[in-house]
Amino acid sequence: MSPKRIIQIVLFSIGLIFIVTGIFIYNSYNSKTKKCTEPVTATVVEINEKRERRMSDEDLNPEYIKYYYPVFEYSYNGKDYKIESKDGEKPSSYEVNEKVDLLVNPNNPSEFIVKGSKGYLFLTVLFLFFGAASIISGIIVSIKLTD
Repeated sequence: MSPKRIIQIVLFSIGLIFIVTGIFIYNSYNSKTKKCTEPVTATVVEINEKRERRMSDEDLNPEYIKYYYPVFEYSYNGKDYKIESKDGEKPSSYEVNEKVDLLVNPNNPSEFIVKGSKGYLFLTVLFLFFGAASIISGIIVSIKLTD
């Protein structure tokens, strides 16, 4: 197999992986928005700082990045909830004592989304864009192969 053919296969594969991941992110968020329908107002009571390891070129010197996870406190149907968000940010867009509108799942009130959040949409578009760019690059390599 020629090196150009290998590059073509790799580009198509990477493109498919990115597109499938983008579709998965979109479907996951879409499913959550269908379940989380009850509006509540939460208060940010803490912002937890977590260090996450970042892969580097040299494993001997790993890098750590700080992400900030807001902890929301809210009441739903007479019960109080205090839950850390699964979505970390760098830097945090929240402040302690800030009021935030959430949508909770009435069947599982500890599951929520931040009302009006666009983070998942950005990730979806990003993955779909890079997937399409990779596949288009593979097509260009394929056209060049026939020359």
